[in-house]
Amino acid sequence: MDVPASQHAAWEDMLFDSKGRPRMTLSELIAEGMERDEVVAEVAQLEQRIEELEGALENIIEWSKAYPISVFPEPDFKKAARVLKENGMTLDAISASNMRHVVTEVAGMAITALAQQE
Repeated sequence: MDVPASQHAAWEDMLFDSKGRPRMTLSELIAEGMERDEVVAEVAQLEQRIEELEGALENIIEWSKAYPISVFPEPDFKKAARVLKENGMTLDAISASNMRHVVTEVAGMAITALAQQE
């Protein structure tokens, strides 16, 4: 059954509250006018969506393990700051650049996962 996006959103609002908890029982949904098959189809779509989003979260977790301390030990930050300062740079600038890269990559993973819904 091909469900229009507007109907899908309305049903999702009927099915779950803002924390993802069921809002109504199957009997209550049927009493609201939804056919049993529509409820089952909607639940299947929502379960598929949850799996997709969980997959994106798992990708982020795996990506977070890419630089283990056993391979890349923590640097001597005071020494690094001194070496950088001697060469006209700051540890803050390097850290900010690295964090921008990390956050941009994580945001990209989230954007891709969220875009799959549309």
